[in-house]
Amino acid sequence: MISKIKYAGIFIGSIGYLMKVTHTGLGFFQGNLLVIVGLFLIAAYALAKLFRK
Repeated sequence: MISKIKYAGIFIGSIGYLMKVTHTGLGFFQGNLLVIVGLFLIAAYALAKLFRK
C-alpha cells in the first residue's frame, strides 16, 4: 500500500509537469497544482518509510 503512494505521486507529478510545459489546464487542475500534489505524495511516502522502520 505504501509503495503505491510513491508511484501515484510520480504519476501525478509527471502529468502535472507535462501540463505545465504544454500550458494546458483543466479548470481547477493546473499543472502547478498537480506537481505540488505529486511532490506531497512522494514526501508522504518518505515519511511513512522513515517512521515504519
